[in-house]
Amino acid sequence: MAYPKVVALDCDYTIWHGHLDSTKWGKGPGARLKLQDNVEFVDNQYLRDKSNHQNKIRVNMDVMSVVTDILNHRDGAKLAIVSRNSSKAMCDRALYYIKTTNPANGEETSIIKLALYDEVVNESKVNHFKRIHSWSKSDYSDMLLIDDDPDNASVESELGVKFQLARDSNNKKGLTWDIYQRGIRAWQKSKGYA
Repeated sequence: MAYPKVVALDCDYTIWHGHLDSTKWGKGPGARLKLQDNVEFVDNQYLRDKSNHQNKIRVNMDVMSVVTDILNHRDGAKLAIVSRNSSKAMCDRALYYIKTTNPANGEETSIIKLALYDEVVNESKVNHFKRIHSWSKSDYSDMLLIDDDPDNASVESELGVKFQLARDSNNKKGLTWDIYQRGIRAWQKSKGYA
């Protein structure tokens, strides 16, 4: 079955519920100097701010299965992380704590180590995909973005990257297995495979 060459996942409200906000995290008592050192693993579902436990994110539980499935496609599918966040270091640290099975060796591996493209920059997703395009040499039409923000559908209208909104029928934000499958089917249909 045909599959995109690059599948990109947004972070805030897509991979996890919540926002890694550099203006709020790491501001409490005993905060670490480096913002990313304030991101603390609680369990497989939660990460929190070491200096203020009110700041936390909840990992959407289907993320691990989705990432494993993306990487399990033998025709060269690549994982990209794209986020319009002002702290790449915080996002990368959170993604380090989120682990899934690496299909290449069966070992539990951090998502950040499995992503070939790590585009966490506080700028337009169009710019993110222009860089991914230049590195990957893949056509924009061979890429899929899954994101909670409908404004980021601009990647489809401006570049031709297929866009899948990460919201369910109740408008609840976040990546689920069903949303991922809808995105793959929409990409296949746009390419004339379905």
